[in-house]
Amino acid sequence: MKRKILLILIAIWLVVIFIFSNQNIKESKKLSNIFVSNILVEKFGRDTICSVVRKLAHFIIYLIGGIIIYIFFDTFNIETKRKIIYTIIFVMLYACSDELHQKFVDGRGASFIDVIIDTSGSIVGILLYYNIFNKMSRKT
Repeated sequence: MKRKILLILIAIWLVVIFIFSNQNIKESKKLSNIFVSNILVEKFGRDTICSVVRKLAHFIIYLIGGIIIYIFFDTFNIETKRKIIYTIIFVMLYACSDELHQKFVDGRGASFIDVIIDTSGSIVGILLYYNIFNKMSRKT
């Protein structure tokens, strides 16, 4: 049952990323502007702040994905090192496919930097989950 729920969460995560990636550049910037502070815009400029917001969004959504996918692999009887490697490979491949998808969306493009940001987010997510889970396990 746990695996089915995790597979559903992974599918939702994949679809959410696909939907965000399918936005043209105008829609993407409009969404980024929602999170931009006027104070920061005055200091750094709207384009810079929106770019940071978009990169941070990449990092966070892949951080979440890294956690969910790692938990899924954790339901199998495989060593921790392999779970981490499988999660990173899965996320990196999806990040590459996501960037390829964006290449075909109006005004968007593929970015190797985004693949690095996405993969880094998942690695941080895995490490956060693994460290928090281990600390909680030791206390009980």
